Amino acid sequence: MPIDLSKTDWQQYETPEGKKYYHNKTSGYTTWNLEEVISSEWIELPDTNNENRPYYYNPVVSVTTWDCPENIDLKKAKLTGRQIISLNNLRTRELEKEYQLKKQAYLEEKYSAKFNSWISNKTTLKDCLIHLPSIITLTDQQKESLQITSESTNVDIKKSYKRATLILHPDKRTSDLSEEQAALRNLVFDALTKKYTAFTQSEE
Repeated sequence: MPIDLSKTDWQQYETPEGKKYYHNKTSGYTTWNLEEVISSEWIELPDTNNENRPYYYNPVVSVTTWDCPENIDLKKAKLTGRQIISLNNLRTRELEKEYQLKKQAYLEEKYSAKFNSWISNKTTLKDCLIHLPSIITLTDQQKESLQITSESTNVDIKKSYKRATLILHPDKRTSDLSEEQAALRNLVFDALTKKYTAFTQSEE
């Protein structure tokens, strides 16, 4: 777990044997226990984007949470207004990311039956690529770029796979996709990746 002590009074040291310990330059306290260091640095902050509802931030591990950690002594925030706004914006982004991940999992579960029906008889990467248009909405140009048939060579399959991943990859998608197509593309992308791994291993 990466830690950052730069915003705290703690400093990390190491014994000649390589064992790490932590010293607080303000209190003079020293400990071997990293969890003790982390627990001592929780800060309560007002969320200015949410009617000043309090949330909790730990600069050592860069974590924010709505739930107050148990068995800790909260520090008083010694931050400027600008720093608080910056942390609130970070919290907002984290919540949005958390929401998007939960939404993605829900949609994938919602459309998993359709995907499972499609993938059930696709034993190879070639099968998946040939029948990709039957589950993923593609433009005529995209269909033409894949160009896979039962006679395609391994070289053709690899080229088609790379083109397919560019079409399906989350970072390459347009914003006008339906929720069904977005969910199916996630599922098919993962399936193609696994099929490609098996395909390359069979070549060795």
